Amino acid sequence: MVSPTGSLFHVSFYTPQGKLYDGPAGLLIIPGHDGQWGLLRNHCPMMCVLGYGLVRIEEIPDHPNAYYLINGGFARFNENTATILAYDVVTFEGMDPQKAKDLADRARCVVDGTEPAEPQEGLAPLDPRKAAMIVRMSQYARIES
Repeated sequence: MVSPTGSLFHVSFYTPQGKLYDGPAGLLIIPGHDGQWGLLRNHCPMMCVLGYGLVRIEEIPDHPNAYYLINGGFARFNENTATILAYDVVTFEGMDPQKAKDLADRARCVVDGTEPAEPQEGLAPLDPRKAAMIVRMSQYARIES
């Protein structure tokens, strides 16, 4: 555990489709355009452009950690409030457990080079870079394959 008990701050996470998360957290890790940022309570005020990577919201009281794969956006931290505005987002949050497992398995096949040449009906091709990040996110989220 990174932060001592009671060292929480507020995180609000939005996409064009709506709010993904709005609540307390003890640790926030975001992919800045120039590297990862780790934020704890009382971090200095900042604003940054987000790049491609995983947003990790950890130490959420009475809830498992939340993970989101994003492709760009903005983040602001001020007065113990983090606000994230992200564009393209992939997450296992709220996903049916079997669908989450299927997505993780498919991403592993892409990374391993064992995905069939013909994409499955109804599924868009999965970019290898995105597949690798989905595999990492599934490891964090402990999605079993």
